[in-house]
Amino acid sequence: LGFDYVEGGYPLSNEKDEQFFQRVQGETFPRTRIAAFGMTRRKGVVPADDPGMRALLASGAPTVTIVGKTWDFHVTEVLRVSLEENLAMIRDTVAYMRGEGREVVYDAEHFFDGWKANPDYAARTIQAAAEAGARIIVCCDTNGGTLPEDVAKFIRAAIAALATTGTPVGIHLQTIEAVEKRIAEGWQFIALGSELKFMVTEAQKMVQGLNLKSTDDLARY
Repeated sequence: LGFDYVEGGYPLSNEKDEQFFQRVQGETFPRTRIAAFGMTRRKGVVPADDPGMRALLASGAPTVTIVGKTWDFHVTEVLRVSLEENLAMIRDTVAYMRGEGREVVYDAEHFFDGWKANPDYAARTIQAAAEAGARIIVCCDTNGGTLPEDVAKFIRAAIAALATTGTPVGIHLQTIEAVEKRIAEGWQFIALGSELKFMVTEAQKMVQGLNLKSTDDLARY
């Protein structure tokens, strides 16, 4: 299908995901890079001692997708760490993976909700990932309820926040319905620049080609 990346799962979470990475080690794919999914290091633990970090490295995947907290509410109420510790967790994790020779895709979880609640802190989280060496910052619409005009506005803000590093910005949508809605209203993203416009155009071609009717159809692929 021409995908640039295939994320094979979270190698620490279950035996099935672990076996996937074992089976693809040694395989070569002309275009596609295999990615392993993981989270930032645990609080109070250095990356080298974190089981999640060790599992990502053991997967052998050349690319790792690291998800981190963007919304200050989740930092203090879910992770129960300070805002500064969360920034350190993001920075340490990305830098460690880069030091181990891995390409890092950084998923900014609940990006749009986080930006609405505290734009200054949300910006600091993605800046921490970018400055530590993330290849791309992916802004996740985790709840799936952000309006297209707000997506465009906050993506512009993210691009501006990363102007110093020049790190590319992407979008992660949660459902087929959300993808189709954003593509149908893709004109909202044209003003964001040629790279993002290209992403929308290619996504439109891909979704139309797959002819997905529901999330269940993803099982065929």
